[in-house]
Amino acid sequence: MPEAESSYADRRLDARYELHVVGTAEPLYRRSLEKTYQDPSLHGQDRFRVETVNISNGGFMLAFDQEVSDGDVLRLAFRHPETDTELVFEGRIQWMRHAGVASLGRFCAGVAFKDRDEAMIDSLVRFAQRSSPTPLA
Repeated sequence: MPEAESSYADRRLDARYELHVVGTAEPLYRRSLEKTYQDPSLHGQDRFRVETVNISNGGFMLAFDQEVSDGDVLRLAFRHPETDTELVFEGRIQWMRHAGVASLGRFCAGVAFKDRDEAMIDSLVRFAQRSSPTPLA
């Protein structure tokens, strides 16, 4: 099976729940530029605002105004809506498209968790399930 089809199928294995949390994203690797952003002198220069749209055990759907590409790796930072704890994730862009809802941002993207801190992920998913108990279709 081609990789594009399997990644599309993978993101639908886990139930998705509505979650709206504002945070920041910082590129660590931009596939389109074939350049890593691990250089400390670049730290924070490309940081941009993101908002979660939904979450599953596999990743987020995010809305934002900065263009990214499939394969880019981002460091995502949020405050937990209940505990106010800072949560930091690394995620890989699986897909991106122009957003259909202008109030969310110009782009939406599916982001797969690259690092698997199960406690952080479970905490956010449980919060989303309590806030919006019906899984999204």
